[in-house]
Amino acid sequence: MAGQGNILITDESALHVLMHGDWASRAESSKTHENPLLECSTTLEGLSAFNTRNLLYGPPPISLLVNDESGKRWTNDLLCRYMRTELTPGSFFALREGLFVATPEFTYLRMARFSTEVQLAEIGMNLCARYYIDVKTAKVKDRTAFLTTPAKLRAFVIANEGARGSRKALSALRWVMPNSGSPYETKMKLVYCHPLSRGGLSLPFTDMNYDVRAGRLSRMMAQSTYSLDLVDRFRKVAMEYDGEEGHLDFSKDKRRRNELAAMGWALFPIDKQVFHDPDAAIRVGEQVAHYMRVRLRRSTSWEGKYLQLRRELNLPA
Repeated sequence: MAGQGNILITDESALHVLMHGDWASRAESSKTHENPLLECSTTLEGLSAFNTRNLLYGPPPISLLVNDESGKRWTNDLLCRYMRTELTPGSFFALREGLFVATPEFTYLRMARFSTEVQLAEIGMNLCARYYIDVKTAKVKDRTAFLTTPAKLRAFVIANEGARGSRKALSALRWVMPNSGSPYETKMKLVYCHPLSRGGLSLPFTDMNYDVRAGRLSRMMAQSTYSLDLVDRFRKVAMEYDGEEGHLDFSKDKRRRNELAAMGWALFPIDKQVFHDPDAAIRVGEQVAHYMRVRLRRSTSWEGKYLQLRRELNLPA
C-alpha cells in the first residue's frame, strides 16, 4: 500500500509508551472499534514522516505492525512486523490522528512471543501497576487510574486463544499481582513469591500497596493510614522496598515502623544494595519465611533456578 496511512506502534515500543505516560483514560476512550491495520503505512515513503527519535517511543528501532508481508523491514530506526490474523476490536487506541498504540491487553499478548513466562508476568504486573515513569525526568509517578487489570488481560487472551503465545500468556497470569508501585516492587514480588520449583521463595504474600488503617489507635499515630509494598494481610507481615528517593528521612521511617509494630505488623525492609546481592536477598527471604513459619523445602537444583530467575528479571546474579 503506497502513500500515507495509519502507523501502528506495537510490541516493545508500545510497552514503552504505555509505561511512560498516564494513558488510562486515553487508552479506554480512544480504543478503536474499526481495524486500523487495514489502512496502515507499509512503505518507506509512508513512514518517512514518523519521528522515530521521540523519547516516548523508547530506543529505536521502533516496533510497528504492518498488514503486508512486503512491508516487513528491520532498519536502524524501524522494525516492521507483519501480522496475518485479523485484529480483535479494541486492540489499539489513537494517540493522535493516524497514529495508534497497542492497548495494554494486546501488548501483553504480543509480548508473549518475545518473553519468558516470568518476564511476561513482570510485564503484566507493570501494566496493572499504579505507577508510570515520567519520560522526561525518569521519575516514578502515580497513575490517576489503572491501565488495565489481570481480569481484562485474561479476557483478552481468552478471546484470542488461537494467537501465538496465548497459552504462555494465560499461564503467566498466575503470577500477576496488581497495584505495584515501582519497577523494583514488581521484581521483589516475583523473586519472593514465585514458586520454589521455579527459583522463587514461594512466600505467601497476598497484596501490594495495601492500606493499613490505624482505626481506634489513630489518636496515638502520626497518620491514620499506612501503605505497605508487599503484604500478607492475614499474618500481618510486610516487605518494603526502600528506594533512594522515598526513604531519606530515617527518623520518620523508624517512627513509622514502630507505629506499625504497635498495630501488630512485622515489617521487613530491603534496599537496592541488598536486593542486588543474590545471597543477601536470600537471607532476607529466609528471615521472612522463618517469621511466617513457612518451611523452604529447596531442591538441589533450586540455586541454579534462583539465579536464572534473577537473570530473567535483569537482576544481578
